[in-house]
Amino acid sequence: MRKTGDRRPRGDPSAEALCGRSSHSLTLTEPISTPLLIGRFVVRRKSSLVASEEWFRKARRNLRVANANLEAGFADVAAFYAQQAAEFALKALQIHRTGRFSRIHDLTRLSRDLSTPPRILKLAALVTPAYVAARYPDAGGKITRRLAESMMEAARRIVRWVRRQMG
Repeated sequence: MRKTGDRRPRGDPSAEALCGRSSHSLTLTEPISTPLLIGRFVVRRKSSLVASEEWFRKARRNLRVANANLEAGFADVAAFYAQQAAEFALKALQIHRTGRFSRIHDLTRLSRDLSTPPRILKLAALVTPAYVAARYPDAGGKITRRLAESMMEAARRIVRWVRRQMG
């Protein structure tokens, strides 16, 4: 029975899965063209081309945010945004190629899934630890300015490579 004010669409399988009303679970990759339930609202996803361009724009923006944080003296935050830039870029390429993206944060695995060249795989391995290390003080070593700079450079190279792949 629906409650008064329940604005979830009836019969929408993706909304039912997200709201827990169905036994089906979400897969690791989500198509871009299905509706997405956010809070009480259903958002229609964009075409793969538009979506991949948006993800790539956010990747470039995350690089700018990383740079601003590094200049402000926040190496850990800069490293986190460098990781996010690389992740968004790789996911943009995944969307560009397949229309879907993986819900993972391991850039090495994402790079392998995309069959990137070994140099990109190495760069992804360098940046991946920032996702956890930058947010949790007891999750690893301290992120120094030098380490953040190397992660940012690795992320820049990944973003540049993705841009060339997307044409």
